[in-house]
Amino acid sequence: MSHDPLHNTWTSLEANTQTTVNASWDQLFSWFKQLDVYPKLIWQGREHSTCYFCVGIGSFSADLPTFTVRAFDGQQPQWQGFPAGLEWTPYGVFEISSKHRNIGSESVAIQISKAKTQSSWAPPEGYTPQHRTHVPSQALWTSNIETSKQLFQDTTLRKVVLARESYFKFNDPWARFVELRLSQPDNYHFLFSPDQDTIFLGASPEKLFSTRGTVLKTEALAGTRSVSNNKTENKALAEDLNQSNKDQTEHHIVVHYIHQQLKDLCTEQRSLKQEVLELPHVQHLRTPIECILHPNTSTAQLLDRLHPTPAVCGIPKTLARNTIAELEPFHRGWYAGTMGIEHGDAADFTVLIRSALWKRISNEHTAGYAWSGAGIVEGSDPVSEWIEISNKAKQFVQQETS
Repeated sequence: MSHDPLHNTWTSLEANTQTTVNASWDQLFSWFKQLDVYPKLIWQGREHSTCYFCVGIGSFSADLPTFTVRAFDGQQPQWQGFPAGLEWTPYGVFEISSKHRNIGSESVAIQISKAKTQSSWAPPEGYTPQHRTHVPSQALWTSNIETSKQLFQDTTLRKVVLARESYFKFNDPWARFVELRLSQPDNYHFLFSPDQDTIFLGASPEKLFSTRGTVLKTEALAGTRSVSNNKTENKALAEDLNQSNKDQTEHHIVVHYIHQQLKDLCTEQRSLKQEVLELPHVQHLRTPIECILHPNTSTAQLLDRLHPTPAVCGIPKTLARNTIAELEPFHRGWYAGTMGIEHGDAADFTVLIRSALWKRISNEHTAGYAWSGAGIVEGSDPVSEWIEISNKAKQFVQQETS
């Protein structure tokens, strides 16, 4: 690998210092993926242009970003290499800021910072998926939805989000990350590598919340239709989504939940106009929500209130999460969890959907696992929901398997 200019600058930079070097996004990406320091993280928010390349775990510094991850369900078994929760300041941070998100070979100024000390990183032991198909099968999927509908009658459960885990051939996660970044520039982008044999990555459209000072922004994202290349058909799909009682019910459950969860942390709340968010393979109902927080409201408080949302879990949260743990024949790990950054007076968290896990099983074999979910309510049809999760999985899984 080229040692100029990034390697020489990185190795010569003293701890607790920072400098700037000119290089391109492509050069940094190529050098970064070969760097033998873990964990590694690439992070870019949906609404800002700074892209962070982070390595190792360092001591806290007000000048450096800090990252927090929470798995979907911290009480369930976690994936090999992925803790149920992680809060860390990287040891080394490379920041690229540009007015243009998709900078590539263009030379830009890259700020490099090092924390004062570096901590050792030992990826935790955990669970590794072993299947070579969809789980659940379509038959079990249908059965789980029928079970959920019975729970709607017998318990206080109002909505549950069920998911599918899919195996697929995944040879180059680094190249796939670049493709996602270029094809979906307005999403959150994340790539986390706990060791040389494991990568979790994705391009999520969903904000959990962001804050700047006392201003909080969040959103409800629920209700789905496919996307058609035919403009007339696509418009009809969007109109059908807007007029669907089932999807509007599912969506308003999420809107109401967010307002209820935040009401005692805020002095003001308001929902903006509902809209249709179109993505490469699916389109969703989205309602932006803005709040004014009470002073000294913490990020931990917001995470406790909002994660996981009804868009990935259900209502009521504890009962829905317990139902998911009982019905789903796999462990979600970080899928549908949350990851976010705090830097200065701002924070920004996404929901870890539209994501995949790459594992090197041996020198000859690698494997990929992707997830997609659907909100199940009283009016859900198992066939329609199966089609929905298949459309959502197309970001990684291009062909149906048995």
